[in-house]
Order: sequence, then structure tokens, then C-alpha cells
Amino acid sequence: MYTRTGGGMSAFSFILAGLFLSAAAPAAHAQQGADLERIARCSRDLCDILRTPFKDGGPLQCEVGKTLYKEQIDKAMRARKLMWPLGDARCTVKLDIDRAILTRAMTQDRHTLKLPKQPADCDVEYKGTHYPVTLSLAPEFEFRNGRATSVRLGVQDIEATVVLKALIWSAARLEDNIGVFQEDFVSGLNSYIQSTCKARPAVRRQARAESGWVR
Repeated sequence: MYTRTGGGMSAFSFILAGLFLSAAAPAAHAQQGADLERIARCSRDLCDILRTPFKDGGPLQCEVGKTLYKEQIDKAMRARKLMWPLGDARCTVKLDIDRAILTRAMTQDRHTLKLPKQPADCDVEYKGTHYPVTLSLAPEFEFRNGRATSVRLGVQDIEATVVLKALIWSAARLEDNIGVFQEDFVSGLNSYIQSTCKARPAVRRQARAESGWVR
């Protein structure tokens, strides 16, 4: 059974994963115009890599931001009979991922995609005061036949107040070990790959066979 604190921890893991996957999903709630532009641009670049894994190109480099408001987080928590003890949360992550890291994952039938650390900056409201939080994410994605099967956040290097640091660290550990939002994360990522980008694993395997090229 999750405690009130455990619910808050799970909610923060929801925010972190939502932040990192912002480029891989349409905005579920109203965001600032600049945020939407950055997310759209990053999404186009990522789609190009997923659809054309044998094409030469540079790394995925973009910055995405996301604001989740307390009422939005509370709604997600209530669906799981959990609680969110904090207020609004805004995070920004800077992505810098070598193209070859992504294409190797998308051209193999089974692959563990391990991303290098990506820095994130957050502003979190707690009891009426906003606090800065910095951390890094080094997610791991398990893929099989072009579909994600699991996601681990890989939260590291947390810098925050003692209370928030403990909350975030516990949130990440809880999600990685129990996976409260695992199904949502995996479903959202697969929907992006297959429906938004239309990157089909059969096409990728065929291209690999025809080219005789393996990265």
C-alpha cells in the first residue's frame, strides 16, 4: 500500500518521465507557445531519426520544457488513489544524444537503449514557495521488435533542498522498482513511435537486410 508520502514520490516520477518524453508525445495540457515550438521541433528531429535510421545525420540536440499544474497532477494521482503533497512543477531538459545511439536501438530486434546523462532544471512549489531543483536523467529503455517494453528514469546528481531531494530520490527509486506509471510511459512512447512517427520495425529490418549495413 502506498502512503501519502509514497503517492507524492510517485507523482514526481510522473513529472520527470513526462518531462523527458515531452518530445515524444503531443502536449496533453496547455503549454506556453515557446514550449510548444521547442517540443514540436524536437519531435520532428526525433521522428526523422526513427524513420530513417540508415541516413547520416547529427545528434538529437534540443531543449524541451513542460509545466504541470497541481490540479493536473492531482487528477493523475486520484486515478491511482495517491496524493500529491506539492504544488505546480515546471521542468526543462536539454537533450544531446548521438544519432547512432538511437539508430542502433531502432534497427535491432532486441536492444537496451542507455542514454547518456541529460541535465534538467526544475522549479517546484512547496507550501507556497518556489524552489529550484537541478538533476540529470540517464534513462534506459528496453526495446523488442521496435516496441518499448520498459523504461527506467535513471535520476542522478540531484541538487535541491533536503526535503525535495529526499522526495525526488525516493520517487525515482519507487518508480524504477515498482513502476506505478510504467504502463503509461511505455504506451505513450510506443504510440509516438508507431502512430506519430510511423516508424515500423518491419521496414527497419527490411532496410537493414537490403543495405547489408549493421551499425
